[in-house]
Amino acid sequence: MQTEQYPSLPNTGGLLAYPPSFTPLIGTNGPAPTLVGTTIPAITVPANYPGNPFGVPAVVHGIVPRAPVANTQRVARASCSAGVRSGKAGQWDIDTSVGHSRITTRQAMYGNVSATALNAALNRPVNPFQVNGPNSVEDLAAIFPAAVADVSSELNFVEFHVARAIAPLPGGDLKLGIGASYTTNTLDAPAPYLVGAGLVSSNDNGNFTFAYGSQTTSALYAELVAPVLKTLELDGSLRYDHVSGYDNLTPKFGFKWAPNTQFALRGTLGRGFRAPNQTETNNSGQVYQT
Repeated sequence: MQTEQYPSLPNTGGLLAYPPSFTPLIGTNGPAPTLVGTTIPAITVPANYPGNPFGVPAVVHGIVPRAPVANTQRVARASCSAGVRSGKAGQWDIDTSVGHSRITTRQAMYGNVSATALNAALNRPVNPFQVNGPNSVEDLAAIFPAAVADVSSELNFVEFHVARAIAPLPGGDLKLGIGASYTTNTLDAPAPYLVGAGLVSSNDNGNFTFAYGSQTTSALYAELVAPVLKTLELDGSLRYDHVSGYDNLTPKFGFKWAPNTQFALRGTLGRGFRAPNQTETNNSGQVYQT
């Protein structure tokens, strides 16, 4: 397991200032954005708040005492993987791979402000939150919660490949390779709950994106390698991919010309493609402050 900590950005010296207001967040999930959170036009202390000289509700300016350092993230990662390979059967060389990999990441962002909790604590009729401190541990925990997101990605694959010499040529054996593979990718990457629910204000270093979904890839392929001369080798391959509803046939041709041991010239002509990944074909988006 690997743990990383990212320092605060230069935001009021790494300290948290009182927010003057709070606008809700917009969650983009599909074509229609969704409003989350409650608008607070002005975060104020009441007219009778201790130390308020104006006699009317007033906006507080300054640094919050004992607030956690702004924009600090701690990330812990854990991963595991496994695989198996095999050898030979008759004239065929056999290569079989089976694997599993899972990576989990816990991201905890500190220095978030719950404007709703702060406004309520400042306006409590009894024991309100003190702008100059001291304040209770319970108040500080409620007003400055850690925004936590647990992200996981998983990869599973099976691949089978066989190869053998099928005929002699002047430059060596004509070799044939045939294979198939099956792969699944799964991603579960939510935004922190407090961010997605619109309960904390935006953070300069925050995680506001989310993505969920899976992708399956099946492939069949074949390749011929033909050393037609001692100095010239030709190869050709054909691959078929089926990626979560997208089909593609990819050819490739190549050559290697080596007139002596000191010089070789290679060339390849092929075609490629890129299928949409799981964040593009499934559920993904972002939340942002208006």
